[in-house]
Amino acid sequence: MYKVLVVDDEDIVRKGLKKIISNMNLKISKIDEARDGKEALDIFHSNRPNIIITDIKMPNIDGLELVEIIRKFDKNIKFIILSGYGEFSYAQKAIQYGVTDYLLKPFKNEKLNDILSGIISQLDEERQQTVNKNIYIKTLSLLQEKIIKEVLNNEYKKVDISKVFSSSKIAFLKKGFLVFTFHISNGVADSDTSKNTIMQKLHFYLEDMDLSIYSFSSKYGHIMCLLNLEKATAGELMEKIRNNPDRINSDGFDKKIFIGSSQWMEDVEALPVLAAQSLKALDYRLFMWDSPLLCHSDSFQTAAQLRVPAVYYDKISTNLADNDLTDLNKSVDEMFSFILKNQNLTPDFIINTLKNLVLYVSKFFGDSFNNFHMCKDSIDDIDYLYQTSDSIMELRNKMKEMLCRIIKTDRKLYKETGDNSTIGYAIRYMEKNFNKDISLDMVANQVSMNSNYFSSLFRKKTGYSFVKYLQKLRIEKAKKLLSNPLKRNYEIAAETGFENDKYFCKVFKELTGLTPLEYREQLPRRTDMQ
Repeated sequence: MYKVLVVDDEDIVRKGLKKIISNMNLKISKIDEARDGKEALDIFHSNRPNIIITDIKMPNIDGLELVEIIRKFDKNIKFIILSGYGEFSYAQKAIQYGVTDYLLKPFKNEKLNDILSGIISQLDEERQQTVNKNIYIKTLSLLQEKIIKEVLNNEYKKVDISKVFSSSKIAFLKKGFLVFTFHISNGVADSDTSKNTIMQKLHFYLEDMDLSIYSFSSKYGHIMCLLNLEKATAGELMEKIRNNPDRINSDGFDKKIFIGSSQWMEDVEALPVLAAQSLKALDYRLFMWDSPLLCHSDSFQTAAQLRVPAVYYDKISTNLADNDLTDLNKSVDEMFSFILKNQNLTPDFIINTLKNLVLYVSKFFGDSFNNFHMCKDSIDDIDYLYQTSDSIMELRNKMKEMLCRIIKTDRKLYKETGDNSTIGYAIRYMEKNFNKDISLDMVANQVSMNSNYFSSLFRKKTGYSFVKYLQKLRIEKAKKLLSNPLKRNYEIAAETGFENDKYFCKVFKELTGLTPLEYREQLPRRTDMQ
């Protein structure tokens, strides 16, 4: 729907036009009136009409002056000049100002209708073009961000990077690149908030610098920024950050921001390398807490490192087996104390040590550990724990929490042997309580096991799922009861733990191939048995 403004100093003409247009079946939602150009300008600024129908001869500001003034604010408004003057000079000036149509008085209503219909069709088309253009720009922007992110994540071959950028219409204006990766301590609510926070903090450093910046959320909640800039600008930027390190964590922001910086490189094919450098530099924040800027160009330790003795792994594994939470915490503390004594400490050393611990625990407990749902992805979890931590102490505490969950969720990691095994105990419990409303969770709780782990172990030991084994047990009990001709199906169902006789009959047929009645009929009668 569109809005129309009628401007004429004659009330009868103005109100007549409004009535005529109101009776036309057009996409017009509102018709305003103005007595002269000055009043029309006030309405224009407050209501922004789409179409203005104006007389030429008016006091204060005439129609052509009105067109000239409004055109400075809005070039898309459609004007219809309504006049009794047919002189060429007026028409020429109207065309010069971009008037859509020039209508001479007197005119037929049909003529005005045709003009308005044509203008509305034109407005519809322009509106659709604007929508399509906005959609295209937005889609292109998202595509460009996706492509840049994939290149930085090393998802393309080096030889294909330039072609990918070219086909996606991504053009870098400066010769050279730098990658920053940001970590905000304790995290921020969402990625958009994180990006906005980072860009606000960077404003001081980037002010008056000639560069382009692309920012997006990265893995583990980090924010990665690709800077397209000349080498001299990169040097100036790094110097500014080094000389003003506290500005990144100023202005009352209660979280600490760390920057992992790559080297500057000229070639676009080097972008994956720059991203990796930036992430690797950021990893040092856990034990280089004092500086917010961590540069790959700095001489990080790469010398040989001490190996963590297996005794630490063995003590932690034993604590897990003994369900000893207190000693487990002490053992983890001792292992981290040893790690921190290493003078050549690096992120890789810490991460590999923790992954080796997981592997050791896995071998210590064998299959029982590998089937445990909390631990099957533990090696990958180590990367997550490290990347989301702000200090070595926080990483240590997160490692304790991960190990403690094993104790809390699965109080003991059992080693089963014969009928004395955990599964043997579970089966005896099921045989004793088959006629009750028992569930997998209930039986798992009886043997102090996590439900998922118990389910997996039960299937491995018996060859059946928990539900199928319970059904078979109940049906075997039901077969004995069916030998009594006085027992009804609903009574047998109730006595064997089935919720109703219909479900009992369904399961009985699935497992035996017979209905309870067919099975009963093939049994020897009691008289025959006597």
